[in-house]
Amino acid sequence: MDAFSGNSLDNYGALVTQANHVKFTADNIGVSGIFSGGVENPFGGFIGGYTIPIKVSARAEKMQSAPICVLTLNKTSKTTFFAYGNATFEAVNCAVQANSANGAGMQIDGRHASAKAKQIAVKGGYKGKGFTPTPLTGIEPTPDLYASLPVPKTGACIDVAKKLIQLTVTLDPGTYCDGLNIGADSKVTLSPGIYVI
Repeated sequence: MDAFSGNSLDNYGALVTQANHVKFTADNIGVSGIFSGGVENPFGGFIGGYTIPIKVSARAEKMQSAPICVLTLNKTSKTTFFAYGNATFEAVNCAVQANSANGAGMQIDGRHASAKAKQIAVKGGYKGKGFTPTPLTGIEPTPDLYASLPVPKTGACIDVAKKLIQLTVTLDPGTYCDGLNIGADSKVTLSPGIYVI
């Protein structure tokens, strides 16, 4: 796409005397732009010509996102994603996103708590250290990925302790009627499948 030819002021107030050519090209990844023209030479006639030729190019690319495996939907609450104590959260092959616009939409509290994922993002902000990588902020909320799907059918309740403490355990998909409270020094692996909690 080609654009204008004429005179204009740039961001610094210098007169662009020859805006000869602006060209934008787009592909599946991003948009590129090239501007060529001239700026009035304040020393014209003494040093160099009356116009200084300029050419500027820039490119913006769409960020490649990993698939989201953990998504918190609440758009206003703080700590919609929260790790504390000695908790270690890992989702190394996928992304974690919080839709909350709160300044503490994601939080880590504790010297040894950590959260690691391929990408971490939040609409608002985050608090605490221990995120790997550092969360991206200002990310637009992602719609509920399951909104168009029927609500999963519940099955018989799977009995687990009210709090999993100092355990290394693998849990299977199913219905967890009393929720899941993962306590100190526990390592819990969730097998692939649908969990109703």
